Amino acid sequence: MSETTTRSMRARGRARRELLLNATLEIIAEKGISAVTHRSVAAAAGVPHSSTTYFFDSLDDMIGEAVAHAMAAEFERLQEFLTGAGTGTYRKAASDLGMTEDAVKVAVHRLRHRYGEMLRKEVEETVADPAQVDGEIRYLLAVIGRR
Repeated sequence: MSETTTRSMRARGRARRELLLNATLEIIAEKGISAVTHRSVAAAAGVPHSSTTYFFDSLDDMIGEAVAHAMAAEFERLQEFLTGAGTGTYRKAASDLGMTEDAVKVAVHRLRHRYGEMLRKEVEETVADPAQVDGEIRYLLAVIGRR
């Protein structure tokens, strides 16, 4: 089998998996998590029933990956608001994500808060005395700000 054929097959596999993840999310949104079955997802995605068991070990695996997929997409879309480097608006992000503008602002606030907690935890691992954490974070932000 040629390399081009192999790449094409992998691309089709990724596309089919994406269809299954999106179909799982649509079913959860429309009918609830209890409506997610291998057959309902395959039917919604327009693929053979066997595709669900080919790509996912269980329903729990499929649901978990679908939710993680949705969260990753939301994070990717909101990431620009964490750094202030983006050119998008909350209104545009809300439209893209099917959320209200206020919901996007709350999501960004929560992401910033969670990022701050994670940063603090990582810095705590690098200093000898917990009292040094705030000073180390201020130093890091000053260095980043100079760039």
